[in-house]
Amino acid sequence: AALIGWRTPGGLFDTDTAWRDFDFLTALLTTLRAGVMGSDPEAPTMLNFFTDLHPNFAALLGQPTWQEAVRRWRGLVDIVGFDTYPNYYQAGPVDGGIVGAKAREIRSLACAGQPVVVVETGYPNLPSQRGFSPARQAEYYREAWQSARCAQVDGFLPFDLSAGADQHFSATDLARLETAGAALADGDIAALLGLYRDHAAWVTDRMPVL
Repeated sequence: AALIGWRTPGGLFDTDTAWRDFDFLTALLTTLRAGVMGSDPEAPTMLNFFTDLHPNFAALLGQPTWQEAVRRWRGLVDIVGFDTYPNYYQAGPVDGGIVGAKAREIRSLACAGQPVVVVETGYPNLPSQRGFSPARQAEYYREAWQSARCAQVDGFLPFDLSAGADQHFSATDLARLETAGAALADGDIAALLGLYRDHAAWVTDRMPVL
């Protein structure tokens, strides 16, 4: 029962949810680790840190930055995992090098000798209408893999290499996506809140699947 009801967010900016309570999350992770260790003391544990949230949005939500979360939770896991999608909303410039940069930053924050794993990273190969392509996806993965190797990560898991059917989006969708992508990258709270205020249903239901 603790994981439903009040624990379940109903919208992008909901505040009445325990998933925004860092102390609750810390207690939950501590309990999960104790459960794993109690069942199999040799079983390694890993947590995937989402590293694409601009610090401005972490502050808005009353949360530590992802860097601070790594520092606080590193003792609760054996392996520090992370994901990053630098080109999720913007096709260019292709920025696979950020994977290695974040891996090095995480290694500096983790416990000495703690393994660091790229749990998720990727680049959309469509829609072509927004400048995405299989060729650019390949360029991204080459850059991401090389930068991760140079950072001496302990694992690298690319996410979604499949090529689906290209899609056509309306001019409205494209304009809103440009606004959202720029706001998320720049930490522009006013722009993102404005988009949510004016188009709440689109942000909640449409934007995540584009």
